[in-house]
Amino acid sequence: MKQADDLHLVLLDIHSKIESNAPSGEILADVAVAEQLVSEFPKSQQVPFVVSDLLTAADESYQIAISENDIEHHLMSVSLVDKAVQLFMSDSSFDERQTGELASFFDELKIKIAQKQDFVSVGKLITTIQRDLTGTDSASSDHEHLYAMIRQHYDRTLAEIKDGNYAKAEEHVIAAYLDNFEYLEADIGKADEALLHKMELNMRENLRAMVQEKNHMMRYSPLSMIQYL
Repeated sequence: MKQADDLHLVLLDIHSKIESNAPSGEILADVAVAEQLVSEFPKSQQVPFVVSDLLTAADESYQIAISENDIEHHLMSVSLVDKAVQLFMSDSSFDERQTGELASFFDELKIKIAQKQDFVSVGKLITTIQRDLTGTDSASSDHEHLYAMIRQHYDRTLAEIKDGNYAKAEEHVIAAYLDNFEYLEADIGKADEALLHKMELNMRENLRAMVQEKNHMMRYSPLSMIQYL
């Protein structure tokens, strides 16, 4: 399809110009062309891959923005992420649970970029989003190891909370989910979709919110639900 080919070429141009530090006006012009092509793009199973490509360009631009304190590249990364979110929300490839998870990730990504957080954490989140968008999974198939790592992160979470290190505690909560639980979702979903949805909400949002609110009344760990599988 010509539109898809044209969009692919424009995205390649954006990548190339970002890497060569081309004038921001040229890159923004290409972004505008990409936006126009996307608006004319028919509904397709390829939409998640287009969103993933936009995020790759945003990630590269954001790395330059942070490492070189470049305001224009920061604005460019914001624009690319906004376009990626808009395109994602127009697609119906994902079920309610997947849509909710990805929407949550996108919300966090926009906050991280707005706050100009380090590009390593932004890149890590983008990689997670891309993995969910495209259905790719390169993690170890050793599920026992993944469960063990989640337990280890939660043990460290509780230790950090005890010491009053809430920022560190939140890092462990995030790592437990993004680096480990994400790779278990497919198999848990096959066994019990409702349980998976409940665990996702507890691990991704509720537990993290408790840490952010410095709530010491954590009477259970979302990990305890795993024993019922």
